[in-house]
Amino acid sequence: MAIANLIAITNGKGGVYKSSIAANVAGIAALSGWRVLAVDFDPQANLGLDLGVGEQTDHGRGLLDALIDGKTPHVIESIRPGLDHIPSGEAFDRASGSLAAMLVAGQVNEAFGAVENALTEIASSYNLVIADTPPGDSGVLRSVYTAARWLVVPTRADRGSREGIDRVARGMVAVESFNPTLDLLGAVLTGIRRGATAQARRTRDRLAADLGDLAPVFETVVHDVGIAAEHTREAGQLVHEYEAAAVSGSSTGTEGLATDYQSLTDEILSAFTAGGTAR
Repeated sequence: MAIANLIAITNGKGGVYKSSIAANVAGIAALSGWRVLAVDFDPQANLGLDLGVGEQTDHGRGLLDALIDGKTPHVIESIRPGLDHIPSGEAFDRASGSLAAMLVAGQVNEAFGAVENALTEIASSYNLVIADTPPGDSGVLRSVYTAARWLVVPTRADRGSREGIDRVARGMVAVESFNPTLDLLGAVLTGIRRGATAQARRTRDRLAADLGDLAPVFETVVHDVGIAAEHTREAGQLVHEYEAAAVSGSSTGTEGLATDYQSLTDEILSAFTAGGTAR
């Protein structure tokens, strides 16, 4: 059975703002009074960088042990008020191979159910669990899909990013017998230059046509702010924190991006609260 409060941020392609969306939505939801757990299933650990966990991380060893050996995940508590984090990192690189070995050994239910078994108990302590996922098609991703109730799919305007949605759909089909309740909460357009309204409209129309009745395309566009996004990650700050910390009157290069993430968070939480019916 899926974890009812687990939303996975996913796309079959990298570079579509998955980690940034996971971090900023988790942080804004916590700031709004939700009790949130942000879980990183990508060994690149960009979610932890965006959240600024620094030396507190165990580089994914605890998450690996939770998936493979059934141990309690390592949780970094209160990285912000109301926000906890389960980190990933280079140690978690072994997870996909370990899950594949379980499949070879005939432990199909254990492999597909690894994330669900690891998170079900701890998830009950939170209003919302946000999972950042790796790109591609891995045993870890299939196990996340088996555990999740909802998927949010970020996509850029390019064809490769949009085709990543097809890989998400194939992943959903692959776990359907294990998790028939998995559903798309919505898609979000990312990486559009601010002011390129015609391009945004065309791409949203194509996405809406591709998705049909499967899920809405969120109204919010997360715009491209160039290298400024790297500055927030380097600082270990969420966008609204980075802008608030700027010297009064100075440009951060992220102007408007905090509003994008606030608006997107509002849409995601509204759809989640409505059970995915706010379309």
